[in-house]
Amino acid sequence: MKKILSIFILTSALLLSGCASENVETEEPKVAEETVSSQEEAEAQEVVAPKSEIEEYDEQEALEYKAKVQAVYDKLDAHIGETVTLKGIVRITEDYKDNEFMVTRFLVDCCIDDSSPLGFFTRLETGDMPKADEWVEVTGKIVAEDVTDKATGTTIKRPVLIAEKVEIVKPLPSQYIYNN
Repeated sequence: MKKILSIFILTSALLLSGCASENVETEEPKVAEETVSSQEEAEAQEVVAPKSEIEEYDEQEALEYKAKVQAVYDKLDAHIGETVTLKGIVRITEDYKDNEFMVTRFLVDCCIDDSSPLGFFTRLETGDMPKADEWVEVTGKIVAEDVTDKATGTTIKRPVLIAEKVEIVKPLPSQYIYNN
């Protein structure tokens, strides 16, 4: 009983810290396995794409994405007018206008729970607006725009990608970029 309680406390502490590794191995008590109905098995198999359709995580592509975005944020003035192409997920919030979205991936420093969006606020001048959570490849020009932070009232200059071309693409194997 003490062993189970210790494992429970350790697991809870790791989960509450937000940085528990997804691969943490502990000696968990054996629990009787539930039988899965053939209907549930069929539904589970429908969700998984055939192996031939799954791309492997491309670390080089992820690092290039990260470098490209960070370079623009680090020296925005040097990149104004530059044409950029990014592949990421469409994020839309209630604050955005009908032709605005964020093309993003998520940067992981410690664990997925602590990931932060990495991408560009994007404005679509012509064409069809993508839907939230779709994977897109966006090509456009970088401009600078002054925005006021609602929380602090501070005005900052942020990069905006003026989209010239937006294509719906096959999802990459991961929306996360791991900071090594």
